[in-house]
Amino acid sequence: MSDSHPAGSGLKPRAAWLSPPRDAGAFAEHRFECTSDGDCVSGRLWLPRGAARDRLVLALHPLGSSARDAAVATAGARCAAAGIALAAIDLPLHGDRHNAKLSKRAVAAASGAETAPDALLWRGLLAQAVRDLSRALDALRGSAPSRVATVAFAGTLPIGLAHRAADARIERLVAIARPASAPLAEKSVAWVERLDDLLPALDPW
Repeated sequence: MSDSHPAGSGLKPRAAWLSPPRDAGAFAEHRFECTSDGDCVSGRLWLPRGAARDRLVLALHPLGSSARDAAVATAGARCAAAGIALAAIDLPLHGDRHNAKLSKRAVAAASGAETAPDALLWRGLLAQAVRDLSRALDALRGSAPSRVATVAFAGTLPIGLAHRAADARIERLVAIARPASAPLAEKSVAWVERLDDLLPALDPW
């Protein structure tokens, strides 16, 4: 039986499993795991110390990478040092969920270089990612705050947009490094050119 459920359904979510923290002074870094549609979803969580933890950034790692991506880790450290929690999960077919036959095909399809079957593979990945992200928020409820923003790294803006449309908890969406093909009319996305601009883009949220 699937343990996933729609946000706000009233069902009590199972808490995420958290590893012992890696202490970095101003913040602690954890590995965590939760389940979504019967699948084990792994991730990383950066928690500030001595802060109200009233804000969480949900980071979407670059396509082809994982929650262990160096840019995500930098964002997690900077956000947590500023009193903002940050969580990242391995997206479907990425990281601990990598598939030797399907992962590269799904990433290629996301860029438009796909055959018809691979386009279906990408759409399935996107739909699963939306469910996994909401499930991770449910599972982290004991550690995570009620105010949530999303930051989309390379290639993941479509996932961020789809998740925000499906989950009313997402208050803000920030995308790093606008690609040439990005829709200029998407005014509801805050675009930043560099990771250094992430915290200013979140202020005063």
